[in-house]
Amino acid sequence: QASAGSGKTYSLVKEYLKMLLCKNVSFSEILAITFTNKAAEEMKERILSMLNDIKNGRADDFINQLTCVNKKNPEQKAEQKLNEILHNYSNFSIMTIDSFLYRIVRTFSKELGISPHSEVILDIEKIYSSFVDYFFDVLLTEDFYEALKKHLMQKLSEGKLSLDLKSDFEHYLKDIYETKKLNPESLKNFTLDMENVLNGELDRLKNELNEMVTSVLKMISDAGLKCNDFLQKGKSVAAKFERYKDGKTKILKFLTGMPFKKTLQEFNDSSHGSTKFIYKYNQSLCDDLNNIVYEYLKKGNHIKYLKLLEVKRVFYTFMIVAQIYEEFFKYKTMENVIFTSDFTEKLHDFIRKDDIGFIFWRLGERYNHIFIDEFQDTSKKQWETLFPLIEEANSTGKENFCFGDEKQSIYRWRGGDVEIMIDVGKNSTIKKLDSNYRSKKDIVEFNNNFFKEIDKTIGFSVSEKNYFDIYKNPEQKTVKQESGYVYCGKLKKLEDEKKKDMDNRIMEKIIKQLDDITNQGYDYSDIVFLVRSNSDGAKIAKSLFEKGIKVVSPDSLLLSESKEITFIISFLKYITTFKSFFLAELYFYITGEIYINDYENSYEKILNSFVASAPFNDKKDFFKFISYIKRLPLSDAIEEIIGKFKLNGKGNDIFLQYFLEIVLQHSNEGESIPDFIKFWDEEDIGERKSIVVPKMKGAVTVMTIHKAKGLEFPIVFLPFLNSWKINIQLNKETVYKEEEYDIQNKKYKLISKIKKELDKDKYDEENEKTWLDNINLLYVAFTRAIDRLYFWIEENEDKDKITNMSQLVKKVIDGKEELKKFIKENDENCYFEMGKKIKNSNSIQKEEEQKDSGFSFISNSWRNKIFITQKADKLWELEDSKQAESVQKGKKIHYILSKIDYKENIEKGVNELYLEGVITKDEIEGLKEDIEKLLALEKIGNFFDKSWEVKNEVSIFDSNDRENRRIDRLIISGKKAIVIDYKTGNEEGEHLKQVKNYMEICKEMGYETKGYLLYIKDDIDKSSLKEVK
Repeated sequence: QASAGSGKTYSLVKEYLKMLLCKNVSFSEILAITFTNKAAEEMKERILSMLNDIKNGRADDFINQLTCVNKKNPEQKAEQKLNEILHNYSNFSIMTIDSFLYRIVRTFSKELGISPHSEVILDIEKIYSSFVDYFFDVLLTEDFYEALKKHLMQKLSEGKLSLDLKSDFEHYLKDIYETKKLNPESLKNFTLDMENVLNGELDRLKNELNEMVTSVLKMISDAGLKCNDFLQKGKSVAAKFERYKDGKTKILKFLTGMPFKKTLQEFNDSSHGSTKFIYKYNQSLCDDLNNIVYEYLKKGNHIKYLKLLEVKRVFYTFMIVAQIYEEFFKYKTMENVIFTSDFTEKLHDFIRKDDIGFIFWRLGERYNHIFIDEFQDTSKKQWETLFPLIEEANSTGKENFCFGDEKQSIYRWRGGDVEIMIDVGKNSTIKKLDSNYRSKKDIVEFNNNFFKEIDKTIGFSVSEKNYFDIYKNPEQKTVKQESGYVYCGKLKKLEDEKKKDMDNRIMEKIIKQLDDITNQGYDYSDIVFLVRSNSDGAKIAKSLFEKGIKVVSPDSLLLSESKEITFIISFLKYITTFKSFFLAELYFYITGEIYINDYENSYEKILNSFVASAPFNDKKDFFKFISYIKRLPLSDAIEEIIGKFKLNGKGNDIFLQYFLEIVLQHSNEGESIPDFIKFWDEEDIGERKSIVVPKMKGAVTVMTIHKAKGLEFPIVFLPFLNSWKINIQLNKETVYKEEEYDIQNKKYKLISKIKKELDKDKYDEENEKTWLDNINLLYVAFTRAIDRLYFWIEENEDKDKITNMSQLVKKVIDGKEELKKFIKENDENCYFEMGKKIKNSNSIQKEEEQKDSGFSFISNSWRNKIFITQKADKLWELEDSKQAESVQKGKKIHYILSKIDYKENIEKGVNELYLEGVITKDEIEGLKEDIEKLLALEKIGNFFDKSWEVKNEVSIFDSNDRENRRIDRLIISGKKAIVIDYKTGNEEGEHLKQVKNYMEICKEMGYETKGYLLYIKDDIDKSSLKEVK
């Protein structure tokens, strides 16, 4: 049990080397399991480094701790073991659990029913992200759109609308494949047909309830009575019936809030007030009321009704998820890929039923000792898979080690199960590492007092399992006796103050503290800001940038955090697909409004709404801008978008600057807009690319608490505790329940989320786990600091119910006698202060540095640059429709052909020309017929067949004159390539020369190449295809 800062990794290495040096165990007999590849590499490096130090006589302190080692000649033993590892490095088994299980899978692929040619995907997050993008881009069906619309309207009505749909649906895929919380078989029931069945059943149950309520109220009325005649008058059961009938009481509250047993008691109560009078003179009325309600309750349909209403609440969400899963399953099968979660499931069953000795024999290894690091984050399936191996080793009297800390279990959302460590600890020898080597005295004492029995301090009622037992005795011994410093700032929310304005005020105060800190010998690189979310991190980074303070961050400077970049990408996707989905994203950016409309005719409506809100005169002006953008090089096109929509100057300049660097790189490679979008989506650049600031002195670190686990910093800031919500409804770790329902004499398995009123035990357990997740995360954050810890709370009136971390922290400080004495009663800015601010004794003489004025970015129009024009059709330079109508039909067809990959895309290409305002609506059908006729001509149609890989308007590099060449159409099949160039005029020798040049370049690339010239005439029948030899 290794609390924060207690030297867990050091202890793990020590136990590993004890095996090698004291017990003469071969390193190949030891399997060490880590949580990440990085941790595996670091552990290998530490072991090798320590062996090398012992070998060279540089580790006397370490040797003294290994009392079993022959102190006369430990160098020789260390050298022997080091050479054994280096000469047989492949047997140095320190790896992640996925890597270990993958080795077993490859060895037993036949027994597991897994093709040896399957590709194992380790980076599952990337696959989820790119597939959801692909689904929204390509597979958007009318049924899906209808479900999506209803899903959005449902969430909007509940006030729980998430704007990050992509992330939401990625999370649902994760719930299917990794956490296994969603059963794909049950998801199959979420269809349009099932929606009708469900609605029919809900109507039946609602009518049944309404009939009962109406009967009760009619019976009371017929008896000449009113609600006030009953016990509690306006609060009586009769009054509740009346309020429900009038729509003033929600169904859930009505059916669960009484409860109904009270109804029977009140109608039969002959000992109180007016009910006694009613019972005395109209006993039959009370008996009849009782019978009506009792008969209704006896059926249990009121509970069924409430449960099906919960199914209905998530129906459209799961209908979408079911469609995404179905397509995703097809994708997995088609691509022949498997996930780590797939083979963990298969291995779990295989290892339990097969002989462990046989498994090791097939692997060619025998592990007698197993080490597991970060044990608190092990998932149930992983543990059940590993346990037989540990059990086998234990049965022969061998030692196995698990290292972890229940208080640092923060990965439940990824399947981590702290109960495993708690349960295993009951039957194991426990060694507590209870000395803190990281933090200075006051920080250790603050954390000891803050977290001890924290559940009692905040008045949290725990379940029988009482997960909070891990905080019964969390105290650590202090190793560093120097004074540390803990500061809790406070800020009172002003009347009608917005959240972002309050955050800005916090940052202003923190900037002043940073000046004080740097004046006391610390560098900005000694400081870390820890946040709960990337959006908070981006907010901090921008504030620091504006003050000229550099920032490094692994996740808070992700390009996806920039709304402006998201807008640019959506705009590029729209002008290449003309899908209303992307137009809706653009509309939201400009107006902040969610656009929900019917599937039919929604495109025109949202187009009109967007144009009206954007900087365009009308639709013609908008499509003229699109046409113009599509002619420009990639980098110039994006700068024009930035300028047109005034995206710069919104405090996002550093993001745009870095984004343009990526764009410029791809522009230099001759990529088109579609090429860039493909690169952006497939590589998931927005979620993976972070603004890179070179490592240097003077750069503050901003990172999420999850990323900070295992790290330490001299100074830690947690500025936004008031943004840190503690609420089971907001927790991503949603608990689902699957239940079978009898509807119209058929059985259906349906899924819903747990509800407090209907699933109290499950809800209470999840609620306790949610609190534990949050307190564990706070523990990780508070224990990163070496010298100083700063955090901020919102000082508003005390609330009985804690909903955010700011309230929790205040309540703990107020409730602990050991901490209360440090509260600053009369300080305007400081709520709590403990310890002393000591100057940094480790600081070196600071160099004078010129402070940056911050980042700025200017988007210059390409018109103001030297621009070399290329030979382009004059069609795209026309300023009015009259000129456009006079352009030859051949040029229009030329352009449409450049937009279509296969025959099936003709309509799309023609519609795109119409949307750009180049052709009129009357021309659409005629052009479609002309192109269909053209592709029906001998040989031409074959070049638009789906057997080819197609590249339209593709750039290739001519190594002779070092210029990019653009081919109208390049089709590839295996090692065969065909170059096709479209012409609209008369045949010229220059045309042949041009295509031959293209062919030579393709041959240099290793293709067997043919070339053709397609001459397009106004009279399609006169068009011709000429092979170039």
